Amino acid sequence: MKHSYLLQAFLYALLAIFLLLILELYLFDMLHKTVTFFVAGITMAILILWILNLRSFYKFTIEMNKESIIRETDRLQLEESQKLIQTLSSQRHDFKNQLQVIQMLAQMNKSQEVADYIQGYNTSIDQSDAMYMQIKNPAIAAMFLVFYTQTKEKGITFSVDCDVDFREFHLSPVAITRILGNIIRNAIEILEIHPNVKRSIQVTIWEAANCYHFVIWNNGPSIPQDILPNIFTPGFSTKNSSGLGLSIVKQLLNEIAGQIFVHSDPNDGTEFKIVIPKNPPFISLSKHADNSQKVSLQNIG
Repeated sequence: MKHSYLLQAFLYALLAIFLLLILELYLFDMLHKTVTFFVAGITMAILILWILNLRSFYKFTIEMNKESIIRETDRLQLEESQKLIQTLSSQRHDFKNQLQVIQMLAQMNKSQEVADYIQGYNTSIDQSDAMYMQIKNPAIAAMFLVFYTQTKEKGITFSVDCDVDFREFHLSPVAITRILGNIIRNAIEILEIHPNVKRSIQVTIWEAANCYHFVIWNNGPSIPQDILPNIFTPGFSTKNSSGLGLSIVKQLLNEIAGQIFVHSDPNDGTEFKIVIPKNPPFISLSKHADNSQKVSLQNIG
């Protein structure tokens, strides 16, 4: 599709140049004569061809931008899958280490130490089980467990409060992990760069009569008000990255008629609130792609 738009732009440009040459030859021949309707018609045709050329080139640019977003989305999804595999592998290795420690304590007849050690390890397992029981969706729970492991290693408190039964959730797990994952990942990166005494990320999920609500809050530095309207623009980033993370969030939300609201304050931290209707109208990619730049920004504190 994108190559056809580029070819159209090239052909329109060639035709315009060809007509321009004809017009110049005609004007040279009619230099001392009155301008005719032929000259006016040629001029109008050239103008129309250049307009069509610009239109085709604009569509080509849009297609290129959409492809960049899709590639970045696939890359982020692959990255999340790799992190999940790495986390599961790490947990497997950790479990083997725990068994070896318990075995050594048992051989030393340290029964009380064995009991205390198992109790401490059970607490960690219970946290993972509690998150899965709360989410009730393997893919989404796995995403939160990956972030829980990452933030724990970085000294960041990560909590999830979910009051939604994802077994009845209409949105695909892949889409919701991309939407939430991009925002949470940004929060982690911000908190890494700007360490506080106590750094926190809180995810709150609940449902109303006709919609689902997702709130992701972090106590990192606020987003400057002058750049807040641009954070969902493809390519915009305050970090050394592609700047496509939040634009992907907006595009995915457009597909399901979702909305996103941002409130950022130096005293209250930054909060992203996402609202997704339970029965969204079907919106094709071609319809919402041109509106992917639009974003709702308001204070929700």
